[in-house]
This record gives sequence, C-alpha cells and structure tokens, in this order.
Amino acid sequence: MISVIRITLVLQAAGTKSEQKKRNNTPFKCALKSIANIFVPLIPAFFGAGISGGIVSVFQNMTAAGRIEGEAWSYSIMVLNINKSGLFCYLNIYFGINAAKVFGATQGLGGVVAGIISSQGYTRTSMTIKNPIIRPNVNTCALYPGIL
Repeated sequence: MISVIRITLVLQAAGTKSEQKKRNNTPFKCALKSIANIFVPLIPAFFGAGISGGIVSVFQNMTAAGRIEGEAWSYSIMVLNINKSGLFCYLNIYFGINAAKVFGATQGLGGVVAGIISSQGYTRTSMTIKNPIIRPNVNTCALYPGIL
C-alpha cells in the first residue's frame, strides 16, 4: 500500500516538473539562458582582466601625478599595459568559443571569428567605399604570445 502511494507521488511530481518546463520554455527565457551560458563561465576572467586594468590605471595616474618616477616604472607600466591588452583580447576569443559551444557550432571556428572581429588591425576610418584600403594598426594581441 505504501509503495503504491509513493509511486503515485513520484508520477505526480514528474508530471508537474514537465508542466513547469513547458511553461518556462518561452522564447525570451531561452534567449536569456543562451546569453547566460555564454557569459557566466567568463565571469572570473572578467574580474581578473579588470583588476589588471585597474592596477595599470593606478600606476599610470601615479606617474602622471609625479608620485612615482623613473625608467623602470615606465617600462613596468608598458609591460602591464601589454598584459592588460592581451587579457582583454583573449577574452574576446573565449567569448567566441563559448558562443559557438552554446549555439552548436565548431568551437575553434567561433574563436577564430571572434579573434578576427576583435582584431585591431582594421580601423573603421581606413575602410570606406571610395577608399577600400586596409591600413595596418598596432596589434597588441599579436605581441602578447611573443612575451610568453
């Protein structure tokens, strides 16, 4: 008798769960879930890159205010700036990888497309209809792997 009651309760719970899933499966909630699945794994990386950028900004402000001086500080700030730029550049690539994973595409291709889109080698002012010339720009993303 007790096992029959348990079985009916389990079946009722399964039925209510499936009803809740159907009710919560709206297009807006699915879109929000896709966006969350792309960004949530990158939250620690955003924190790390932001802290790195904050440290660089503090040192740059201290140099501008004259509190720290010297060639060693300027080189250190330059290296930290390259590090910050590299971190933010690779965040874009990981964003592309996560987006490809969520939407069912090839992850490597997603990273490559995100890297091309975020490339600093192309500027908006250099490409117009009348002047379709690509002028190279300083690409700090290409410098970062060379440092490692």
